[in-house]
Amino acid sequence: MSDILPDPQNSPALKAAKIAVIILSSLIILALIALVVGAVMKLSGGKKPPTAEPPSNFTLAPGSAIFPAPVSSNCWAKAASPTMARR
Repeated sequence: MSDILPDPQNSPALKAAKIAVIILSSLIILALIALVVGAVMKLSGGKKPPTAEPPSNFTLAPGSAIFPAPVSSNCWAKAASPTMARR
């Protein structure tokens, strides 16, 4: 048996851990860059979609009509159940 232990600096587990740290660190850096870019775009107004002009008039189809809808002034009282009215 040899008294010399293998160098832990060259082990495959340490190399894999270093690669994982490098990859994860680069992903964190990319996420922070994206966060800064998003904040700058949000604060500067970003790309605003064009606002659509409301139509100036509506044309009904031939033969159609507009009918009034009956509305009561106390519509919520009719919708409430009897048990709710007692409370």
